[in-house]
Amino acid sequence: MWSLFSLFRRHWVGVIFALFSGLIVVGPNLFFVNSTSYKGLPMVYSDAESLYLSRINAVYKGCIVSCNPYIKEYGNKYPFFDPSISETILAIPGVILNISVPALKVFYEFFLPFVLSLLIYSLIFRLTSSVAWSVFGSVFIVLGYNLINDVDLISFIDFGNIFKWKTNETSFLQFSRPVNPQFSSLIFFVYLHVLLSTMMKKTWKWFITLALVYGFSFYIYFFTYTFITLVQGVLIGLFLLHKEYSSIFKSIVSTILGLIIGVPVIIEIYKVFHHPYYSTIPTEYLIKTHTPDFTLIGIILFGLFIVIFALSLLKIKKNKVSTYFVTILVLSCFIMRNQHIITGAIMQYSHYEWYFFSPIFVVAIVYFSWIFLSNSHNTRYQYILYLLILLGIANGILVQYSSYVHWLPYAEKSQRYVPVLNWIKNNISPDTIISAPYELSSIIPFYTKNYVMWSFFAGQYIRIPDRLDDFANSRLSAEKLMSIGTKYNVDYFIESKQSNLLKKYDTKMIFEDGNFVVYAL
Repeated sequence: MWSLFSLFRRHWVGVIFALFSGLIVVGPNLFFVNSTSYKGLPMVYSDAESLYLSRINAVYKGCIVSCNPYIKEYGNKYPFFDPSISETILAIPGVILNISVPALKVFYEFFLPFVLSLLIYSLIFRLTSSVAWSVFGSVFIVLGYNLINDVDLISFIDFGNIFKWKTNETSFLQFSRPVNPQFSSLIFFVYLHVLLSTMMKKTWKWFITLALVYGFSFYIYFFTYTFITLVQGVLIGLFLLHKEYSSIFKSIVSTILGLIIGVPVIIEIYKVFHHPYYSTIPTEYLIKTHTPDFTLIGIILFGLFIVIFALSLLKIKKNKVSTYFVTILVLSCFIMRNQHIITGAIMQYSHYEWYFFSPIFVVAIVYFSWIFLSNSHNTRYQYILYLLILLGIANGILVQYSSYVHWLPYAEKSQRYVPVLNWIKNNISPDTIISAPYELSSIIPFYTKNYVMWSFFAGQYIRIPDRLDDFANSRLSAEKLMSIGTKYNVDYFIESKQSNLLKKYDTKMIFEDGNFVVYAL
C-alpha cells in the first residue's frame, strides 16, 4: 500500500492529466445524457461506432465471438473478416452487472482513454524519466491527433485556431470510438511496454511474455497484429545486426510462438480471401501499386531513423536500449508505409497512420527532444513545453465542443426512436427479425436483442448474392416490402408515419407512437 502511495505521489501529475483526457473524451456524452433532450440514446456518431456497439451487444445475446450482429441467419455461418474478441472482453462487465450497451459505451468513453493515457505516460516516462515530457506525449497522442498529420507534419492552421477558439473539426476525438482504437490501442501500448522490458532484461520470461501479448493481438485488431508482426521482424533484425545470438534465438522463438497462438485467426483470414462472398474485398479495400510512398511524417521518421542509427554506431552508453527501442518502432513505420513496393498491395494505410505512425512519431519526437534538451542549462524550453501541453488540452476540448455542437441536433432528433426501441425490448421476443427504417436498423442491434432484415454494416465486407439488391428494392411498394420480408423471415415491420408503406395494407398493427407504427407479419 505504501509503495502504491509513493508511486502516486511521484506520478500524480500524470494521473491528473490522464483523468482530464478521459473526461474530455467522454465530455460531450456526459453533457448530453444529463440534458433535458436525452431520453435514453447517447451520441453515437464516431465512424462505425454502431457496428462495434452491436458486436458488444451480440455477446449479451449469447454470441461470444465472430457473429454477425445484424443478420440472424448469418451468425457464425461464414468466415469472419475481423474475428476479434475485444467486444467480448468489453461486454463482460456489462453482462455481469446488467449494464446496458449504451450506458457501457459512455463509461468506456472515459475509462479506456484514461487507462490509455496512463500507459502512454508511463511508457514515455520509462524512456525519459521526465514527468513533463511524459504528460506532453500522452496529451498529444490522445487529445491532439489533428495537430499532426502526414501532409503538413504539424497543422499550423489547427494550432492557430486554438487561439481563436474555433476549429473545422466535426468528428469527435479518435479515441472516442469504442473498441478500435480505444481498446486495441491499449493492447498495442501494453505490447510496447513488454517489448521495452524484453529488450532491457533479455530473459526467457520476458520473451515468452512478449510472445503471449503478440499472439493475443491476433484476436484484437487486424491492423494491430499486422504492425506488431513487422515490429517482431525488425527486432530480430536488430539482434542480428549486433550479433546477439542468444537474443536472436529467443526473439525467433517468441515470434514463432506468437504466430502459433494466432493460427486460428490466420486460418480465418485465409478462408475470407478464398470465399466467394468476400470476393469484393480486394477491389474495395486494396490498392495495387509498387510506387514508393513518402509522406512528410514518413520522411521525418526516416530521418529520425538515420539519426538513431548514427547514434547507435557511436555506441552511446546512455539510453542505449531506449534508443534501439525507438529505432525499431520508427523503422517499422517506414517499412509498413512502403511494404507495397514488394507486395504490390496497400490496404487502408490510414489506419496505420492514425493508430501507429502518429503515436510513434510523438514518442520519437519526445524522446529525442528530451535527449538534446535534458542536459541544457537553458530551461526556457520547459515553459514552451507547458504551453504545448495546455494547447493540447485546449485542442481536445475544442474538437469535442465543436463536434458536440455539430451533432447535437442529430442526437436530439434520434431520441424519437427511444419509445419504439423500449417497446421492442419489453414486448417482442429476443432473436426475432425486424424490418425498420435505415437509421433505426443500425440502432436496434445494439439497443435490443433483436436482429434486422438489413443494415449498412451487415454487409460491410461480406456480399451474399441478392440480399443487398433485395433490400434496395424493398421500399418500392408495400407488396415488394412484404414479399422480401417474407423471403427473409421478418417477424415485425416498423414503419415511419411519414413514409408508411403498410398504412393501407392488410397487416396487424401492434404498436403506435407519434413517429412509428409496428406491424406483425
